[in-house]
Amino acid sequence: MLSLAILILFIPVSLFFLFFFGVYRFIITIILKIKHGKNFYGLLSGADTFHVVGKSSNVVTFSCLMFRCGKDTSSEEFYETCKAIILKASVLKRLQALFCRSFGYPYLVKHEWDIEKDCIGKMKTLECSQKRIDKQQLYTLLNYYCNAPMPKNGKAPFHMLIGTQPVSWKNDDWNYYPVMFRVHHAVADGVSLLRMMVALTTDKLEASKEPLNSFKHEKGSLFVNKQFKRFIDGLERIKMLFLIICLHPSLLVTYFTYKAKDTNILYNTSLARQTLLGVYSEKSTEYVEKIKRIREKLPGTAFPTILIAAFSASLSDYFKKNCVQPPQYITIAIPINVNAAKLRYLRSEDVTIKDLDLSNSYSLVLVRVPIAIGNEVKSEFPVNNQVVSRLRLLNKEFDIIKHSFEYPLVLTDIIPWVPHMHHIGTSLGIMTYDGRLHVGVNVDKALISDQNDVQDITDDIFKYLKILEKEVEAFCNGDLNLSIK
Repeated sequence: MLSLAILILFIPVSLFFLFFFGVYRFIITIILKIKHGKNFYGLLSGADTFHVVGKSSNVVTFSCLMFRCGKDTSSEEFYETCKAIILKASVLKRLQALFCRSFGYPYLVKHEWDIEKDCIGKMKTLECSQKRIDKQQLYTLLNYYCNAPMPKNGKAPFHMLIGTQPVSWKNDDWNYYPVMFRVHHAVADGVSLLRMMVALTTDKLEASKEPLNSFKHEKGSLFVNKQFKRFIDGLERIKMLFLIICLHPSLLVTYFTYKAKDTNILYNTSLARQTLLGVYSEKSTEYVEKIKRIREKLPGTAFPTILIAAFSASLSDYFKKNCVQPPQYITIAIPINVNAAKLRYLRSEDVTIKDLDLSNSYSLVLVRVPIAIGNEVKSEFPVNNQVVSRLRLLNKEFDIIKHSFEYPLVLTDIIPWVPHMHHIGTSLGIMTYDGRLHVGVNVDKALISDQNDVQDITDDIFKYLKILEKEVEAFCNGDLNLSIK
């Protein structure tokens, strides 16, 4: 009833402000078009604008890619091959643009970056007794570069750092080289970047061998398709306007009334803006198979929910060690992208560089995650089956709300990390690749000052996945008297 009353009260106010700022935005667009001419790429909108607030260093997403190649491949050959791959991305508009701000609005203008000079570099070399650096040395490098500024005083849209020393990644007869890819989050979200990665490693960008007159034959249909696309875009904007008018009052109620107000040692509005990384990349398909078995025994339980339950138990251990009274719940923000499911069926022939559209098209969902475990018999979190209890509670929360390479390289691992934006100081990145689970945890130094603690949190996720599988097995066999919905 409160939301309905506010809806009726605020609809006229919302209409006035929407009209006022719509006209203001239109005027600003005209001014910027006159100022920049053909170099004006347009005002940022939607989720893109979320990533241009604050310092650029706070909105850089980064990943570590591990490539496998033969022992006869030199570091210079590896560097040149990687450089050839990323240079093809120069055709993408957002990678040849500069983020600007005028009259209070962020926008893009064309900027001819020298990709090879401005956006590609080599990782520094480390002294090592053997020909390969070990994993700990690699993690030290990753920590160093994740806190380093982006090139050109932070204005470069992306930065690719190519390793020149092989890493002791697996005990086999191959060389493994790291590549760290850093990109401003306003360029694209993770789904778009993965599509770009597939396109870069498979698309040769060959010139068409069709006769020149074939373009004339298709020109009419292309014009019709463009007009139809404009019509559909217009309908989408009308729909979005209607949703804003209807949902804006409810958003105000949610923001000021029901917004999470966490107080714990992992929440602080004053961050150091220096990140510590935790890394775990499994070498077999063991943990992905565990999650699949848990899902089979608990129908309706989602893959991410199981991982978050293990993450919850891992965080609980950290809270027990470092504070007197752990919180009962903490709130986490989960990005939801409806296009993510399509990645499971993405084939190399389905995406090309020329047709790729980089964008941010996700929403954030706030979810309460259980932390504290009680010792009482009637506790909501019985200590003898703590992980499966977390899973039950998370299910309630969610109810409410390889690879075709044309190069002598094989991408073996993708380890993701999520940037710290808007005073979020702890992030969890999850990636399944080649049937294996890869997890990256990064925490601001103002919250956790010891890198070993961050790594322990990361490692314990996998420990609690093992425990969760055993508890689910016991539950399904009737050994646990627990109601999971």
